[in-house]
Amino acid sequence: MMEFTAKLIVGKKNPEAVIAMVGAGGLIVSVAFSIVRRYQYFGLWGCIISLLILIIGAALAKGDLTFVEISDEDLVINSAEIKVGEVIYPLGQVGDIVFDVDGYDGMPDPGNITRNGRQVLLNGMDNYLSFVLDEKKQECTYYLSGPESIQQMGLLFRDWYSKQYPFEERIRKGGRTFMFDPVSSDEDFENRKRAEGY
Repeated sequence: MMEFTAKLIVGKKNPEAVIAMVGAGGLIVSVAFSIVRRYQYFGLWGCIISLLILIIGAALAKGDLTFVEISDEDLVINSAEIKVGEVIYPLGQVGDIVFDVDGYDGMPDPGNITRNGRQVLLNGMDNYLSFVLDEKKQECTYYLSGPESIQQMGLLFRDWYSKQYPFEERIRKGGRTFMFDPVSSDEDFENRKRAEGY
């Protein structure tokens, strides 16, 4: 049985990052105040204090300003079930399955290039799965560690297409896909499926 496995992404508490974010917010407000002539003095001091708070928060957080992390729990999907952590959802009881794929860790982001011409790399943590069970939408975020994760997911997709399982694959920033390749319409999607023998 074909199976796709990935680590789940979960929220984490990061109070040091909150301090840095407060500093960043204060800096933005202070700059806005410093534009108004009447409040320039307060704006200047606000900028200095906010910048100090931002630097202290970033230093305390050791540069980690994120609020998510890779969990020890797995997302496991096969032709029988979707398992999110310890919770098992039989495939026959779920509907509206959507894979929103951003990319794997270290993958160049084609839509994001820095000012010096270097391509931004993805972190593999912005991939989503959603489905409906008993009229309730279930969602989770998962981590794609590298190209082998995409290959494994592609094998699952091929297995599901051959068994006529209803699901949708999407690129997070680009819409619907067939085997990770963008499609222009439902008709284009069906034509590509037929061309592959599904």
